[in-house]
Amino acid sequence: MFYGHAPHTPSDLDLTLLRCRKCDWLSPELTRDQMRARGVPWYCDACGERVTSWVTFHPSERAAAYEAI
Repeated sequence: MFYGHAPHTPSDLDLTLLRCRKCDWLSPELTRDQMRARGVPWYCDACGERVTSWVTFHPSERAAAYEAI
């Protein structure tokens, strides 16, 4: 799992969650291709603020990722 701190070994199966700290919006689980399509920086789908909280995880780390975000 990766939330701004190492170590995380990238995988093609990785998923990412984005969270808006302003309105508490949580994205659906996004694949690497979906993240590429969003571009950088990331913005909240609900209020439009710039998203600064995220967690990238392997599907086997799903429960820990939701706890971390």
